[in-house]
Amino acid sequence: AMSQQLKVQTEQLITRFGQGSFKNTFKYLKEFNISNVLPELPIPCLALIGKDEGLEPQKQFQTFAEITGATAYEFSRKEGASSHCQVGNVPFANAIVYDWLQERHSLK
Repeated sequence: AMSQQLKVQTEQLITRFGQGSFKNTFKYLKEFNISNVLPELPIPCLALIGKDEGLEPQKQFQTFAEITGATAYEFSRKEGASSHCQVGNVPFANAIVYDWLQERHSLK
């Protein structure tokens, strides 16, 4: 049986992507690909990832950074921010983002 939490999360996912069923949502997400428009991004980009996020997120991080020319930052275990969304050290992650924004602003 599906736990209540998983059921709610699944319903939210289906609603978010407007697909009507889990099967349609899965198909939609499987086919989702923006790599063809990444080279056209007209803005500076910052790519962030935690060291412990896994192989697929690492692959997406590398691809995004290479195609967009993004500034790339990989959070380490030592920084306490190596998990998804850097939940172990959000203040440090915010500092990285704010420093990057300040550097971008001061270049103009």
